[in-house]
Amino acid sequence: FADPWTTECAEAFKGHHNTGEVPNIDFVARENHFSDRESFINALCATPYWTVMVGFTPGLPWLYPLGVGNEEAIQAPKYNRPRTWTPDRAVGLGGAFLAIYSVRNPGGYQLLGRTTNPIYDARQRYPDFKENPVLLKPGDILRWRSVDRDGYDRVWAGIEDGTYRFPIRNVTFEPEGYLRDPPGYTKALMGGG
Repeated sequence: FADPWTTECAEAFKGHHNTGEVPNIDFVARENHFSDRESFINALCATPYWTVMVGFTPGLPWLYPLGVGNEEAIQAPKYNRPRTWTPDRAVGLGGAFLAIYSVRNPGGYQLLGRTTNPIYDARQRYPDFKENPVLLKPGDILRWRSVDRDGYDRVWAGIEDGTYRFPIRNVTFEPEGYLRDPPGYTKALMGGG
């Protein structure tokens, strides 16, 4: 979160932003009534996100929070004017939707940080992309984990040398159970209940 790549991008386009605040994560934390960046990051990492669809650019997932009501969902307005570039793997928030920018391209979501994990590998170089160049599919659920710069660099080095594997596990999502008790079902699904 608040990494050098998305901070540089936010700085380059601060005139397009609602307040011009850099990094964007501090604006989003304040808009959602968090007292500081750390409590915002903890809340975001505690919430699983469901892949609603993939599109706009190859492999770009649109992610919606699971187990929270619309009023409790972390939300943010989009930029007043879109950026002409956004770093690949940047994580942005627009409304209640998170998106991971699969490639360097324009965008207007508030930039929160950059994920170590590629989500699109057109050349299928990495082990987790051998069968498909797109990592996330509609229906996939993910949870965020905050890492410092050393952790980021270690994971990225492992991805580059082919030794890192994405922590993926299969779960069965049952809409009926979720609709009966969204918070309880989500907690149980994610292994917390």
